[in-house]
Amino acid sequence: MEIRKIKNVPAKAKTALAGFSPKKNPKKAGAAVGIAAILVFLAAFTFSGTPVETAKAETGRAEDFYVEDGVLTGTGNHNIIAESSGEVAEILVKENDEVKAGDALIRLDTADYERQLRALKAKRTQVAVGQVTGSSPAEYVAGLPEQTEAAKAAYQAAKTAYDAGDALYRDGSISYMEYQKIKSDYETAKAAYDAASTRLSESRSAMKQNGLGSSTIGKTYYSSERDIIDVQIEQLEEDIENCTIKADADGVVTSIPVKEQSAVAAGEVAACISGKALATVEADVLTSAAPYVKPGTKCNVTLRLRGKDIRAAGKVTERYDYADEGTSSLGLSEYRVHVKAAINAESAADFAEMTGYGVEIKFCVFEKENALKVPSSAVFSDGDGDFVYLAKGGKAVKTAVEVEYKAGDTAVILSGIKEGDKVVKSADSEDVFDGARIRAK
Repeated sequence: MEIRKIKNVPAKAKTALAGFSPKKNPKKAGAAVGIAAILVFLAAFTFSGTPVETAKAETGRAEDFYVEDGVLTGTGNHNIIAESSGEVAEILVKENDEVKAGDALIRLDTADYERQLRALKAKRTQVAVGQVTGSSPAEYVAGLPEQTEAAKAAYQAAKTAYDAGDALYRDGSISYMEYQKIKSDYETAKAAYDAASTRLSESRSAMKQNGLGSSTIGKTYYSSERDIIDVQIEQLEEDIENCTIKADADGVVTSIPVKEQSAVAAGEVAACISGKALATVEADVLTSAAPYVKPGTKCNVTLRLRGKDIRAAGKVTERYDYADEGTSSLGLSEYRVHVKAAINAESAADFAEMTGYGVEIKFCVFEKENALKVPSSAVFSDGDGDFVYLAKGGKAVKTAVEVEYKAGDTAVILSGIKEGDKVVKSADSEDVFDGARIRAK
């Protein structure tokens, strides 16, 4: 039997081989080689880390839906909901006026929104100029080592003076006031050096954690600033557009609840319309979903008939402010809130003369563009907040995150990680913990 030399044999394997001679005892030698091979395999498997599946944090559209059975309630009064807040500037219609879909009913004052918009646009220009000419944050970070060295030199000089002053004071060569002045200068210099050292250490740690270098931190900073401002500008422009409250269907104005008010809040009923071109649906939603199903929430209505389905989009117009107790299909007690929704005018005719028909209503309870997403299975809680395990340098790194919304197989993250970061897909694995060695499958 030929015994070949095995390189990099672990210590346990060497112990197993010690004392065996293949010529004197070939059976024992064969067994030792087998044990050594197993140990080598186990050692290689152990040192390479636990195999895990990872997923990248990605940016994209996130949405979630809640589906409930409802009923068509036919034509009738339809509430027009204000989607922006503001002072009432002008009421363009009166009760019993006939209106068409898209007609302006009420205008709210936009002065406050426009001031905010001008300020944000000016700030965006300032950020763009700052990226070219400003010293923050790249030059600030670059100057921290020099500041720390200067603070250190000042501290060492103050300490030398303090040591000498202490000795002189003990000898009675200087007064107590002179000694206190020297001591105060020393403590001030020490505090300044400690603060500079902390800033330098924390800056380096934050840059390393977020994968930033001195050449990229400025670009990343200004880019994120612009993105935040752009989102705020987009929201303000939408608010300004919604300050013109319009009819979303043909009909007759039956009431204008805000005509006696000086201001309107978003979500408030601004006007009511009645007409044959209107169709409404109603449903009772569970209290767990009710906070997300509010006036203005978009929905899709499906009426299932033999041979075809009729579908239409709509929007919630009313949510009751209380819940009723009922019994689930399993006989358990549950609480539900009543909501009403209007079907879009262009589809209302498809539901004519179908009052009382059962429908399926799919409410959009969450939607966000450019959302940072990870698998829900990657997020876990331990009593101190929400966390994920980042896959970094062959190790699992426990990282705190702020979760905006979590449903199904997706979690939307507000902060803590960035796009492109790799997370361990199954955070509940027994072999994965903070600092554990891991390897991608």
